[in-house]
Amino acid sequence: MTVIAVIGSSNAAGVGASTYIRDPDQLTGWCSPGSSWVGLLAERYESSVRILNFSQSGMGSTWARRRILETPEISHSQAAVVCTNPILDYENLHIYYDNLSAIIELCREMNIYVVLRGAYSNNSYNRKQYEDMLRLNESINSMGHSVINHMACLSDDCGHYIGGKAYHIDGLHPSDAGHKVLFQACIDQKIIETILQNA
Repeated sequence: MTVIAVIGSSNAAGVGASTYIRDPDQLTGWCSPGSSWVGLLAERYESSVRILNFSQSGMGSTWARRRILETPEISHSQAAVVCTNPILDYENLHIYYDNLSAIIELCREMNIYVVLRGAYSNNSYNRKQYEDMLRLNESINSMGHSVINHMACLSDDCGHYIGGKAYHIDGLHPSDAGHKVLFQACIDQKIIETILQNA
């Protein structure tokens, strides 16, 4: 069975999902909240993959890089989905790029297939931040790795959530409905199938 490590921040940890109690940890077996997008993927593909969720609320790219080095379970995975929120590194986006490149190299050395995800919907974006996030996503798309596009599925032309409050709980974290849309985007983009073909 293919083991997939998810390394992200609060969105990937499941914040906003009705089944979220706390971030995944060793005590929960690194399991995701059931109604989160990662949890829905784990349930959908339970016969072919095991998804371990190492995401932590507030985890930026520097923390994610350290997490990979300090967590033995990640080194035993065949694939990794790297999905920290770039806005956490917004004041120093060059650090985000540097860390992302270092994470990709670490995974290459461990023979781990990498899937990336960039920025996604956030009601606090101003125009410049949104444009910077779009440019960042374009850069991530050009890195030569599979990419989950979560910006397109829930964002208006300012990067804010569509649908009023239908898809989020606080302007940043998706509700169950929002998590379901993010899950469906992974299905439509055949993310797990791509991992299974390449890991």
